[in-house]
Amino acid sequence: MAINPEVLSNYHLGPVKPWVADAANYVGGLFKVKTIYGWRASDPFPDHPSGHALDFMITSKAQGQDIADFFQKNAAAFNVKYIIWNRQVWEANGKPVAGWHAYTSTSNPHTDHVHVTFNDSPGSGVPSTLPVSTVNASSSGPSTDPDCAWGAHLPVYGDTCIATKVQVRAILGVLALGVGVTVGLVGVALLIVQNFSGPVANVAAKFIPGT
Repeated sequence: MAINPEVLSNYHLGPVKPWVADAANYVGGLFKVKTIYGWRASDPFPDHPSGHALDFMITSKAQGQDIADFFQKNAAAFNVKYIIWNRQVWEANGKPVAGWHAYTSTSNPHTDHVHVTFNDSPGSGVPSTLPVSTVNASSSGPSTDPDCAWGAHLPVYGDTCIATKVQVRAILGVLALGVGVTVGLVGVALLIVQNFSGPVANVAAKFIPGT
């Protein structure tokens, strides 16, 4: 799995399982998650103390939904056991209820983070489904960058600005200047032709009868 080194340095997961750390680094880099919590010494459930769980801290509901959807669609690749997000839980084995259903095990609504618990072995390690936003390269620009005029959401690197507004204005300025110079040169050429047409006609009238 490719890892975004800029994001990797921000994660302090503790002694989580190696495949759990791989999932944190891959998905964290893909969605540009700044903070991911892993192991902790005590918890009402064994997931975090055993190194089998991650909490992806989000900055928007859309980001959380994308992460939850991504893990659900790639559960086999990461060997996901279950996902808790936004008052809902999804279990890979479909038990006791198939699909997303209300999370009632604790009073924590999980609206500020996506919790993912993994099984006790690695998955295939090859995600087969990427978020829709990573496939759509026709984005008008990353929403997180107000100075970006045109960009795309790329796998691993996330929102990437291809051209800033300043760069677009500079390009348009150069094109406008080029058009202006071309029009100016054509105008000068026409003036030269017009200025020379008069003297040439006068000379012709002297030496060529009927002109």
